[in-house]
Amino acid sequence: MKPDLRLGDLVEPRTGAALRLESGRLVSEQSGREFLVHADWVDFIPERDREGPQLVTALMHLPSVSAAYEEVVRPSVDRLRIGQRVDWRQEMAWAVEVLQAHRGVVADIACGSGAVGVRAARGDRFERLYCVDRSEPLLAQCVRRSEMARLGCPVVLLRADARYLPLADAILDAAHVRIGASLWRGAQQLMAELARVVKPGGEVVASAASGGGSLRGLAARTLMARTAGFSLPSLERVRARCEGAGFGDVQVQRRAGMMRLRMIRS
Repeated sequence: MKPDLRLGDLVEPRTGAALRLESGRLVSEQSGREFLVHADWVDFIPERDREGPQLVTALMHLPSVSAAYEEVVRPSVDRLRIGQRVDWRQEMAWAVEVLQAHRGVVADIACGSGAVGVRAARGDRFERLYCVDRSEPLLAQCVRRSEMARLGCPVVLLRADARYLPLADAILDAAHVRIGASLWRGAQQLMAELARVVKPGGEVVASAASGGGSLRGLAARTLMARTAGFSLPSLERVRARCEGAGFGDVQVQRRAGMMRLRMIRS
């Protein structure tokens, strides 16, 4: 699945500099920094930030291991962290339904295995789909899912930090983002990036763990706040962050340990 690159859509993260293609690498016109174009995705993560032990990464590339992680391990961790069981399938189905109301260029940010973006892109619905995640094993799953789905539009996978997207200004008609704990810590930067890459009038839909009212959930969130300096924001704070970044018609709902966000780029 060779990346179908449209150089006008891609820029150097953080600087926004234009890129040129040279010998299997994207090279920044400004800094000369190089980004590898692999067989399946473009890698915008520096070598020093590559993921943990090679054995773990290799195991996570195996479909059976990565599926077990997605279906069993991660939901269990989420339940421990927020004190409630999260029905991610229901959340993904909701996000897919929202995305399918759009046309044009769409991105699935922090895409994981592509369960939202790839499902939404079936048929000839989108012009192009960008799937962004920093995890190589999850991007490998996304490749398999894309190939099996036989999509009618190009799918371009980008290994990148969601807070510093390698996408040009105002190129997206719509975007989905799954906000994990690491992204909540950089929520202000994330919202600013989403506002930068989405066209005026474009929609962003997001889901995130928000925690419930159980004693176990309260204890877990208190422990996180004291040990990791991380706390889940209130609905009012989330709405204020979105509006401050340049979004209007911000809808924020909490249900069953989840926070649902829908917003329009002003």
